[in-house]
Amino acid sequence: MRRPLIVAATALIVVLLAGASLCIGAGKAGPVDVLPALFAFDGSAAHVIVAELRLPRTLVAILAGCAFGVAGCIAQAVTRNPLGDPGVLGVNAGAAFAVAVAITVAGTAAPASFVWWALLGAGVLMTIVFLIGTAGAQGTAVVRLTLTGVALGAVLSGATTALTIVFPTAFARLRDWNTGSIATTDLSAVTVTAPLVAAGLLVALFSLRGLGMLSSGDTTAVSLGVNVRRTNALAILAVAVLAGAATAAAGPILFFGLVVAHIARRLVGPSLGGSVAGAIVIGPAIFLAADILARVVLPSGEVPVGLVTAAIGAPLLIVLARRMIGVPR
Repeated sequence: MRRPLIVAATALIVVLLAGASLCIGAGKAGPVDVLPALFAFDGSAAHVIVAELRLPRTLVAILAGCAFGVAGCIAQAVTRNPLGDPGVLGVNAGAAFAVAVAITVAGTAAPASFVWWALLGAGVLMTIVFLIGTAGAQGTAVVRLTLTGVALGAVLSGATTALTIVFPTAFARLRDWNTGSIATTDLSAVTVTAPLVAAGLLVALFSLRGLGMLSSGDTTAVSLGVNVRRTNALAILAVAVLAGAATAAAGPILFFGLVVAHIARRLVGPSLGGSVAGAIVIGPAIFLAADILARVVLPSGEVPVGLVTAAIGAPLLIVLARRMIGVPR
């Protein structure tokens, strides 16, 4: 009973945080304005703030938190690396580079259209990573897969920076998105992102059984009837869709999948299915909390939510890395 209770309690926390997200922020719109703005919109300033500013960013926080969290669990399973994250496989860098191209070269300005560019970049990069990781191997060379993702991600991160230098007029638009700001998102981004996150979750669920068996090694998994290459392909597709859609909506959030995966494993249990179930609700809870904190941490204005999540994730990454190499506290 422990696992369902934790998931249910976290889901309740998500509902409470979503309500707080609708109540807290810049502008004169308080708790008394939330329900009227959602169900009896009259065009007043308070109703516009709630329905057109706070509601979209709340929904994006829920979608991105869920997508990044599950993608982190799947990325750690497919790379068999407790430090795994969509960024390790290069997904975030591929999506970010494609969005940078959309803004600087194609002149794209609508946040909703970023999703398709991000998916294209994530999909192309993940295809290259998978082909290199499986070249000349019966299954998937996990080390080669990880190193390829890290290397290509580093190259594309540099290329993204170069684009902002070459096209300074687009720098402002790319800067806010690249730091993980969801302050200017709108409902069009939600309507495009939500179906893709649902599709990514469905693909992830189909890969869970095979990935769980792969944790014992490729040879054991093959003896149990697992198609190693197909299982890894499904898992990588799930990571690409989930992280690509979330990156397009919220920006390339660093370390988020890493943090959620470890918290889910600690609270729900070590099984992959349990971790994914936990990540579906733990991810939105952490993202909503980080976004609310980003709004109130400064006396005036706010900081991008990506900076808050990075401040949480970076120390955790250091602690985990020290434990892996046996460095005492």
